[in-house]
Amino acid sequence: MSVPNHHASPVRTAPQIQISHGKYINMPQNLIGALLEAFEKCLVRSQGLHLLEESMFIRHGDYWEIRYQGQVAILRATRGLDYLCYLLRHPRQDVHVRELLGTHAVTLSLKSGDLILDSRAKAEYKRKIDDLRKDIEDAERFNDFYRAAKVRSEMDAIAEQLAAAVGLGGRDRRSSADAERARSAVTKRVKDGINRIGKIIPSLGSHLAARIKTGYFCSYNPHPDRQIAWRF
Repeated sequence: MSVPNHHASPVRTAPQIQISHGKYINMPQNLIGALLEAFEKCLVRSQGLHLLEESMFIRHGDYWEIRYQGQVAILRATRGLDYLCYLLRHPRQDVHVRELLGTHAVTLSLKSGDLILDSRAKAEYKRKIDDLRKDIEDAERFNDFYRAAKVRSEMDAIAEQLAAAVGLGGRDRRSSADAERARSAVTKRVKDGINRIGKIIPSLGSHLAARIKTGYFCSYNPHPDRQIAWRF
């Protein structure tokens, strides 16, 4: 009769990571080790011995590894997630949709006779120019001539685009370019990316939904009193 070996090693199940609601995948041991090492680095000490959580938005080939408030999501790469990462890398900067599309060298289908800029796009351009004028005034008031020159260069570029869309007598010029389709495509992909993140990390989905602005210009505007240390 055999005697049970109470000192035998217990059977180990393969580690799993949740990739979506109710779905898990087995992860290779070497990748688990890398993830654990990354997790250990996500808490760093700041002045006063307070802990500051480091959030992550890192691409590994065809997948994104996203960490926020102790939760992890591994998501298949999409353009929407790429756009989100670009905005997170450039907080408080207005990024034109064509700049985001340009990160993928996307060419929109063209239709002859379309307006270069519709009334909505022109109004947004004009509001942006007004905001930049105020920024220039503030910079010059504090003798920050470097910032004033940088903002003025940005304003001139936008004004040039606006002027190119208007012909003699203020009449709209027409072109095969379709600005509205660019805005719609980027907005749809960004919101899809936020929704995918929110299904696994609800708190991050809510944060991005509140802090990401879409339109002809897109931006990430974190709360001034709650800075997030993103690692890319």
